[in-house]
Amino acid sequence: MHPAPHAWSRRPVAWLAAGAVAGTASISILMAVSSLVPNLPDWMFPITPGLVFGVVLGGLLHLSRPRPAWRIACYVVSSTVAHHLAYDLAARLAKPGLAWTDGILAGALGSTLLAAASTVLFLPPRALRHAALIVALGSLGGSLLAPAVLAFDATPWRLLILYVPWQAAIAWASARLFLAQHPPRAAAGD
Repeated sequence: MHPAPHAWSRRPVAWLAAGAVAGTASISILMAVSSLVPNLPDWMFPITPGLVFGVVLGGLLHLSRPRPAWRIACYVVSSTVAHHLAYDLAARLAKPGLAWTDGILAGALGSTLLAAASTVLFLPPRALRHAALIVALGSLGGSLLAPAVLAFDATPWRLLILYVPWQAAIAWASARLFLAQHPPRAAAGD
């Protein structure tokens, strides 16, 4: 028998806060590692923010309504892969010069992948229409890439401008998706 969900974990504002915490924690981890290791390993930046976001929101998903561990693990992997692909797209687009549209396209890619994975893992297909909010806010949040990269010095702290509001917005939109009155997806072995 699963424990009862925590009431606070069913409030969208808790998800908004969790997203902000994930964004802050991601950059803090990268800063801490970069202070110990002068040249940050190439794999860390594309992986860390998506992984941290997936772990934080995966935990909140479980607290809001207990779900099978394998689904939470798949969500963490999906978040990590979605961020990695969005990061890669932004890096490829930014080669000739960074434009606002580069961040929007990268944000759209990552949030679309995460919204689709979330729906497949946890919700019935009719809930896909609610995933559009994740895509919209992910795309809009991606527009913060340009000011985060261009407006400040070369420290990773400037990326808080991107990651805190971006991950908070996606987390809030995810709450709207996950906390809507949809029965959880049932599958054999759950």
